[in-house]
Amino acid sequence: MLPTKPLEWWEGGEILGRKDEMAGGTWLASSKHGKFAFLTNCREIPSVPQAKSRGDLPVRFL
Repeated sequence: MLPTKPLEWWEGGEILGRKDEMAGGTWLASSKHGKFAFLTNCREIPSVPQAKSRGDLPVRFL
């Protein structure tokens, strides 16, 4: 399992969620303005190790 910070408000207080300590993204979070974002689990075979984390998508949306 990847290391993840506990549920908290992120820097600046805009996003509430758990944060992936390796890639900096999240799979479930909300904004203080009412937006909500999540990712479903989808495995790609073969994976691309150097690819950017999907966890960045909710952060960019929020």
